[in-house]
Amino acid sequence: MNDKISGLLRQKGDSPVPQVGAHIRLKWEQKTGKSGRPWIKVNNAKQDEGQLCQINGINKTDQAPDSYGNVSYNVEFTPIYGAFAEAKAQMQGAPQDGSLEPVDGIQDARRHLMKAANLYNLCVNCVNNAVAPYVPQVAQTSEMFQAAVGTLFIEASRAGYVDKMPDKPLKDDEPQ
Repeated sequence: MNDKISGLLRQKGDSPVPQVGAHIRLKWEQKTGKSGRPWIKVNNAKQDEGQLCQINGINKTDQAPDSYGNVSYNVEFTPIYGAFAEAKAQMQGAPQDGSLEPVDGIQDARRHLMKAANLYNLCVNCVNNAVAPYVPQVAQTSEMFQAAVGTLFIEASRAGYVDKMPDKPLKDDEPQ
């Protein structure tokens, strides 16, 4: 699962524009347009609402301000999960102007490693179910098993499947 979210942010024209790298609190919801296509509505949130997020990209749309003076931006952001990241940002003040240093990468590394572990476990199950039954008994060694799992993992990770894995351990009842 990729944590990056893209949506439409509307805010007052005189409000400061969030800068790339800024950590701000946002709330968002999925909507359906008149055409039936889904889109994500993004709003700035108060300090005790929403989710702390890092702005990855922001571009002003070509839409004219609405009757309330709101300006629209296409925004891409990443929610910052975990009590440690939240506490660090709050201790540093989490300013709206983008001057906050990036949150340390421990939580990001943990999420990435869990995604990689889930992909690896899928590869182990694949070798058990789809490769090993067709390998002659004499060739069924731990080295063969390890090589087959490694080959599948490299192939799947190069194809971008690490980011598509959940960042929580797969349960036994989930498809594997």
